[in-house]
Amino acid sequence: MTSVLVLLLITAALADASSFQITMRKMYVITAQTQQDVAVADQIYASFAQSVASSKRYHLIPVDSIQTHFNAVLLSDFAVKYDAVELLDYSLMSGLDVALFFYLEKTRDAQNMYVKAVEFPSDIFISDLYIPLSLKNMDVAAAVQTLESFVNMIWLNRHDVGYGFHNSEKGILFVADDLNSPDLRSVLKGVAQAQSRLYENDHRDLKVKVIELLPTMRPMTSERADSLMRRLNSQALLLFSLQNEQQIYFPTRMGRASVLDNALPLWPPQRGFRLFSAKIDSAYGHDLGQSLLPQAGVISELVSKWPGPGDGARSLLLKNIQTLQADAGHGDENARALTLLYDALAHCFSPNDAEFGWIKLNQASLLKEKGDLVASLDASRAAFAGFQSTFNSFGQLFSLLQSGDTLEKLNRSAEALTDYQDALNYSREIDDVHASALIYFRLGSIKFDEDELIEAWDHFGNSADSYLRVGDTLKVVQLSTKLGILMRQSNFLKKSAEYLEYALALAMILHDDRESADAGYQLAITLKDLGEKQKALDHFQTVGDLMEMLADTIGLANTEEHIGDILFEDEQWKSAQQSFEYSARFYKYIPDIEGIIRSVTKAGDTAAARKRWLRAQNNYDEALQFANVYEKTDWVSIIIYKKGLAHVRAGDYAVGQEELELARQGDVSPEAINLFMKSFIRDLEQELEKSRP
Repeated sequence: MTSVLVLLLITAALADASSFQITMRKMYVITAQTQQDVAVADQIYASFAQSVASSKRYHLIPVDSIQTHFNAVLLSDFAVKYDAVELLDYSLMSGLDVALFFYLEKTRDAQNMYVKAVEFPSDIFISDLYIPLSLKNMDVAAAVQTLESFVNMIWLNRHDVGYGFHNSEKGILFVADDLNSPDLRSVLKGVAQAQSRLYENDHRDLKVKVIELLPTMRPMTSERADSLMRRLNSQALLLFSLQNEQQIYFPTRMGRASVLDNALPLWPPQRGFRLFSAKIDSAYGHDLGQSLLPQAGVISELVSKWPGPGDGARSLLLKNIQTLQADAGHGDENARALTLLYDALAHCFSPNDAEFGWIKLNQASLLKEKGDLVASLDASRAAFAGFQSTFNSFGQLFSLLQSGDTLEKLNRSAEALTDYQDALNYSREIDDVHASALIYFRLGSIKFDEDELIEAWDHFGNSADSYLRVGDTLKVVQLSTKLGILMRQSNFLKKSAEYLEYALALAMILHDDRESADAGYQLAITLKDLGEKQKALDHFQTVGDLMEMLADTIGLANTEEHIGDILFEDEQWKSAQQSFEYSARFYKYIPDIEGIIRSVTKAGDTAAARKRWLRAQNNYDEALQFANVYEKTDWVSIIIYKKGLAHVRAGDYAVGQEELELARQGDVSPEAINLFMKSFIRDLEQELEKSRP
């Protein structure tokens, strides 16, 4: 049968006042390739419409645009399979402001179905929910029942403040302490089959994700489970351990993290819009909303003509906003249009309305993204005032985080610190550990940049403790690395090594090459400062391999230069010179002029130590050329000095003495001296004395 794309908009009404708005619909055929397709669609609609009002028992099946061999038999098959089961397809949440769901009632005659359509805002929220279930000896039937129950529980427990599903994936995350266990393979097979039944018509999205959890790690908690699911975009987490009873974890308090990551919901559900008045039905019937909008250039005309602050006008403005935000092209034009649309939408509400704050907060995020920081700050302040008037602590917290970040970008650190301190108070008030962790991190970063290391140390430590509480291991790795750097700068080298070793161990458990490279690199620098040269060299060489795999040219250049330094100190001249030349090559690719000058000069030092005088002179001349061209004046004297020193040691006293005298007259900064030779002046005088007849 020819594929047909249909959008079923079913006439329905419910007396239950607590449910979302149910609106009058008709079947709308978007692309029907033959007259037969139209007839099939009409037949399905006629069957549904005759009995829609008498439905009492419902089975929730998600239907949006189905591109398949769509007919009544298929829907009958759904009704038979999912008796008394509610299934929620989260993928419908991305890009649409409502999702249409059909409640199918299975009667004694399985061929007769009754349909009702329900609409609700696109951000589905669920409440705090943690349900452990036994998975021991789970077979396929039990897997299906478990997964269906889990989906049903998520649907039934949506909540004003919780997790909004933004572009989520269908997937179950497995965390296991033994990935080779036959029992684990059996469970994975069962869940895969269960997923196949749950999402029978969309095999592209079937996913079972696996991550290894070592037995030595801390016990799994609901907070750590939330963190894993949040990072891996999973619907549920199944913890499989040979030592403990298996458990399922469901999403719990992930909404706040979603908001903190700027995936802001437009407003909390249930108090949100009652979308879709009759005025805009035709809009939804046009290519599923992908082409329903006028071009951005006529948005001003659209905004000027909206009929007033009714539901229809709000819905149309909202649909324009969502579709433009999903459009990757025409960035500047869309940004201007979105600003107008957000202003119009905000004017549909009083500042005391719950929706006003969320609208201004989204607008602030948009303005910040396009670089209009002052306007973004104004929108954040307006959002905070709106949330303050409605006593919304969550909204006030998010507004302060947004304004604090904007103030940082405006280089107004003192004001940002004030906003973050206020946000910290709100996060403590609502016991949001994840928000507290983020705020401590931002406070520490500001103090770190201001060179207030002790306060930065305290803030980063508090942030790491908070991230440990919510089980966000990746953040703990990043913070431990930063603490290691901070300790080294404060000259607590052994403490620095401890933090960095811990960060490296966690990064390796996560199999995160980027974080492993960063932590390993910083650890190697600390070990180098501690004089543990062989350990430092081993870490630098391992990090170099990772940097090469990550195509991190800057990291490779720095790593090779450090390796060269260690080899030079150990008088492994040939290997040191090779490392410095590699480093210079990478610095040239970036390019980093000071890096080039440093590495090429050090290559000259190594050649001189090997008594390869001509090669040393060539290196020094190359470094001198870069220093002169780019006006690095304090490098010039250093390089001339080294060049003169090489001439003297090679026996060319006249040229050498002339260059040494020239170097002494130059402008040499203390920083440049420290980079090469702390005893610069003393050595210079000694060599001058030796070269005199």
